[in-house]
Amino acid sequence: MAGLREAHLRYLPAIYKLGKSNPNVGTQAVAKALNCSKASVTKMMATLMDMNLLVREKYGKIYLTDTGFLLAKDMLRCVELIRKRFPAILG
Repeated sequence: MAGLREAHLRYLPAIYKLGKSNPNVGTQAVAKALNCSKASVTKMMATLMDMNLLVREKYGKIYLTDTGFLLAKDMLRCVELIRKRFPAILG
């Protein structure tokens, strides 16, 4: 997907993973998972919403759109494939 930067790519898998264990993902959980400030997460959420990769409800719950979900899932699949082929690099 054009326009995605490294910073964007950190958030999608984190939200995907958090959503698997808890469907009510919020900015605080994302901030904790990525070890960054809640303000940074809030700013990035706005950017990802503009890119139609996630939806943020009125009370702060975050959900990946279908596109965001598939992108995050593909990214994690690629990381796992690299990890299997090059275990010494990614441990």
